[in-house]
Amino acid sequence: MREEGDKNPDPRNKIFDNMNDILDEWMGKGFHPMVMIDSNSEITEKNLNEFTGRNGLHDIITTGRDMDAPPSYAWGKKRIDFLLGNDHVQRAVINLGALGLYDGLKASDHTMQYVDLDEKLLFQDDTFTPMPGFHREFKLHDIKRKTHFQETLQKRYEHQNIAKRVNDLATRLENKPQLDEADITAYNDLDDEIVELILSTAKRVGRVDFGYQRSADLCIAGKTIRLHKAILSCIRNDIKYTESIESLASELNHQLPNREEINVRQAISNVNEAWKAKRVVEKEDGERRARWLEDICREIARETGQDADKTYQAMIKCALSKGMFKRLKAILKSEWSALDYIEIPNDKWYLDRELNELYEFDNGIFVAHSGFEQNLYEEYGSIKVLPKNAVVVEVEKSVDVIHVLNPDSNKAPSWTRVTKPEEMELWLMRRNKRHLQQMYIEKSPPTTEAFAPILEDYGTSTITDEILDGTFDVDSLDISDEMK
Repeated sequence: MREEGDKNPDPRNKIFDNMNDILDEWMGKGFHPMVMIDSNSEITEKNLNEFTGRNGLHDIITTGRDMDAPPSYAWGKKRIDFLLGNDHVQRAVINLGALGLYDGLKASDHTMQYVDLDEKLLFQDDTFTPMPGFHREFKLHDIKRKTHFQETLQKRYEHQNIAKRVNDLATRLENKPQLDEADITAYNDLDDEIVELILSTAKRVGRVDFGYQRSADLCIAGKTIRLHKAILSCIRNDIKYTESIESLASELNHQLPNREEINVRQAISNVNEAWKAKRVVEKEDGERRARWLEDICREIARETGQDADKTYQAMIKCALSKGMFKRLKAILKSEWSALDYIEIPNDKWYLDRELNELYEFDNGIFVAHSGFEQNLYEEYGSIKVLPKNAVVVEVEKSVDVIHVLNPDSNKAPSWTRVTKPEEMELWLMRRNKRHLQQMYIEKSPPTTEAFAPILEDYGTSTITDEILDGTFDVDSLDISDEMK
C-alpha cells in the first residue's frame, strides 16, 4: 500500500474494499455470495457491519435461529469467525452448528463451524449445474465415529509432530519484523498438511462397513493382484518401485522382480496369474474362512484362557445373525415394490412464495417457472418436484409471461387417488411422453434445424462418422461456437 503512494495505509479497510469489488463483479453476473471470514472482530464492528449491510450478507449460523454460537477464539470471549451468505444462501441451509473450543480439532485456537446446504435449492436457477459436492464423511451425533476420528487424528498429529512444528513456526514468525517468501511458504505447507490429515482421517473413519467376512487367503489374493498391477504400472511408465509397492511386497513376503529382467508382457502375465489364483481362492473361500476362524479362536483361547469351542460357537452365531439381518433388510426394505396407486393433483397452477417459483402441472409432471418481477413468471421452466408448502393459485398467460392473479392464496393442494391399472397406465404413458418431449419444448441444440441433420433418425449419419474419424470440417456447420 505504501508502494502505491498511500501514506496512511489501513489494511483492514483495503481488504473490505477489495472484497466489495469482487462481490460486485460476481453478483453482477447473477451469482450468490458465500463468504467465510476471520474478521478479528464481532459482527457488529463498524467496518464489518458496513460490509455485510452493503452486500446483503447475514451470519448464517445465528440469523433467524434461536441459538448462540460459542466464542470462536481461544484467547478471547468474542466470536470473530463467521459464515456469511445472502437471503438465497440462507434459504438453502438444511443443517448447521458450531463446536466448542478444541472440540473436533485440537491443534487450532479457533472453533469449528459448519453448514450443510441443499444443492438443488442453492443452484436452482443456474444454467450451469456444478458437480455435487462431497458430503461430510460422518455426522457429529455418531459418537463412535466421532471419537474414532479424534483419537486417530491425535495419533497422526503426534506422529507428524504437528503441535511442536506449529509452536516452532509461530515463535519464529513472531520474532521476525517482516515475513519473507520462505516464511509464507512454510506456513502454507504446514497448513496444507494439517488440512490433508483432517480430510484423510475423516475419509478413513467414515468408510461404511458393508459386513464382508473375507478369509485371510482371499485378502492376500486381492493384495497380490494389487501388487502385480502396481508393478506393471511402474514398468509401463519406466519409473522406480515406490515405497508403497516395496511395503506391500514385504507384507506379502514377495520378492520384487529385477527391473532389468522383467518386461511389460511378463508383468501382464503375472497380473493374469494373480487373478486366476484369486478365483481359485474364491471358490474355496467358505472352507478357508472356517479354518481361518478356527485359527483365530485357538489364538484367542491361548491368550485369554477361554474355551476355544465356546469362542468359535459365539463367532459363528454372530456371523449367522449378521447374515440373517442382511437378508431380512433386503426383504423388509426391498428396493422395488408393486405400484398399487398414483395420486393426481386436482389443480393446474401452484405457487411457492419462498422459492418465488410457479409450478404448472402438465400431463404428469410439474414444470417450475422462475419469477423475475412481482407476480410475473417466465414462460419456460424446468421439471421439478412440487414443494410441500406450495399453494393453489390462478394465473393469466400472455405471449411470453405468466401473471399470478391471487398470490396471497392459502388454498392447499388436493389430490385424486387413481387405483385402476388401466387409468394408472394411461397417466404413466402421458407422464413419460411429456418428460421425453422436454428437449423439444425447450428447443435444446439437438432439436434445432442446423443440428438435427447431424443426428438424423437414429443418432448416426455420414456426418457423425466423419466426426468420429476426425475428418469432418466443423467450421462448415452453421451453428454457434458453443455447439461446435
